[in-house]
Amino acid sequence: MNKRTRFLIVLLSTPLLLVGCKKKKPVENKSSFEESSIVVSSNNQSSTSEEVYVGPLDVYGGYYDNITWENGDDLRAKLYTAMHKGYTAIPYVGSSTNWETNQNADQAIDDFECVDVVYSGPNELKTATNLNGSGWQREHAFPASLMTGSQTGNAVKKLGRATDFHNLFASNYSGNTSRGNKNYGTADDLNTAYQDKTTSDGRDGYSFDNRNFEPGTKDKGRLARAIFYMATMYMYDEQDDKNNILMKGLNVQEAYVNYDASNYSAFAVGNLSTLLKWNSNPVDRLEYQHAESVRTHKYEGTAQGNRNAYVDFPELVDYVFGSKKDQPGQLKNLVPTETTLKTTSKEFSNYAIENAKRTYFVGETTSDEDWTIVNVASDYSTTPLEAKVDFTPYTFTKEDIGSKTISAPTPDGNIPFTVKVEEASIESCSWKHTFENKNVFGTTGSKILSTGSTVTLSNVDWTFSYENDANTNGYIPVGNSSSWGGCINVGSGSSNNWAQTLKIKSSNELTGVNSFYIKANTAANKTYYMTVYVGTTKVLSSLPITRNTDQCNVVGGEFEAVDGIVNVSISAVSASIYLQQMGCNFTM
Repeated sequence: MNKRTRFLIVLLSTPLLLVGCKKKKPVENKSSFEESSIVVSSNNQSSTSEEVYVGPLDVYGGYYDNITWENGDDLRAKLYTAMHKGYTAIPYVGSSTNWETNQNADQAIDDFECVDVVYSGPNELKTATNLNGSGWQREHAFPASLMTGSQTGNAVKKLGRATDFHNLFASNYSGNTSRGNKNYGTADDLNTAYQDKTTSDGRDGYSFDNRNFEPGTKDKGRLARAIFYMATMYMYDEQDDKNNILMKGLNVQEAYVNYDASNYSAFAVGNLSTLLKWNSNPVDRLEYQHAESVRTHKYEGTAQGNRNAYVDFPELVDYVFGSKKDQPGQLKNLVPTETTLKTTSKEFSNYAIENAKRTYFVGETTSDEDWTIVNVASDYSTTPLEAKVDFTPYTFTKEDIGSKTISAPTPDGNIPFTVKVEEASIESCSWKHTFENKNVFGTTGSKILSTGSTVTLSNVDWTFSYENDANTNGYIPVGNSSSWGGCINVGSGSSNNWAQTLKIKSSNELTGVNSFYIKANTAANKTYYMTVYVGTTKVLSSLPITRNTDQCNVVGGEFEAVDGIVNVSISAVSASIYLQQMGCNFTM
């Protein structure tokens, strides 16, 4: 006799999915379940093999009533009845657009401030909703137009099939647009309309031709099971009180289905055999989270309330639509996803980040205070990670402006996430000591500052001196312009190489400058190259500045003071420098 492997699984509670960043207490389940020895194969297909699965007949609180069936049609009808238990249609639009349901259902497993979108590897911030060409939208796996015979904008106004969130996923904006009403299927790379949008590292993406849209591997299983759910949940015609058919029942067929706005007779999607193959991709934690959250999360006081049987028991797809559709069966012979994912267990599953800093300015440096790392259990509950993990801080430069991927360290490796990097300015940073804009030297007209002249701002003395340029004649004229705070004038006939030094000192000796900022422009339609040193540290080099174009925003950090003074040296070529803003944060 072959060796038997026995698994004893005792489930004392049904799962309550925890979404967002707050830990919720599971709801106790008062039901008790009969245990039975059930024969299954190692790949979770029912069989007469010697391997034995021992577990409760129904881990889902009696939701399916231990269904038995004669064939696929019988099973489909019984699943239709089961999946309508507790069902309440919730709105897609209404008093406020319902982004909340997907923000909870599609929350990234390792980043609680983002949604994991279909059609893309990188996550999107939960708040980045429908940003006109970027961010994320909500995608109907079974296209709204194919299921209703009308465009999405009209279809979602009526509660029901087009607003069923078991069929709605947070999606990449451009992928949603490219998909349109195409059937899911294998995109043909020999087709003239073929486009490959997969990512270079193979994480995900999508491709398509003029007929088929092919999502990335991680999305195929959950999208296929959503379609099978829709073809069961809405398998019957919808009629009015006079028995007029409003919308036909949904189906999945082998033949490709074209959407024609003038022909409302489709109510189906094609490529059945391909979708059956995709169903072999196992349910992961993200897909199970989606199904459970759609069932339990309340939007405007109402949760959708029903289950997706094909997420709970993926093998049912084969009995309803696939090779086993002529076979009888019993639900108790199938291994539930609840068991394989251990979603009622406090066992550690993964690490995640929350409360992460998402915007940085040039010159800022990452810190382990910029995010929180949490332990995530199989039941989706969380506990903070107490010990800090060593990592190498990163300082942002002008080359990082825009989007930048950084990583939060965990004991199991790094969690990458995207941040926004912006040009630093006096407005964006908390500068303790600044001069900016009009009349900063206390005059409405020009003022000559000879070498050693001092201006006091924010209780700090700013002392100007001059080096290596006789043609400046030792002065800084300050105009009455409302735009500029001061001008270091090269003067006519000056050499191309010159330098000025701004010495920052205080009544108390400085020990260091934590950060330094300067914004400048040229006085005429010329180009100059400015190099800035703080002490001996170069913070800007060879950046061309032209009047009425980009101005120079420079940030540097953690410069040592020498003899209690910080020297800021400025050198340039062929033009006067207008100083608009300058600021520093320092210690004494």
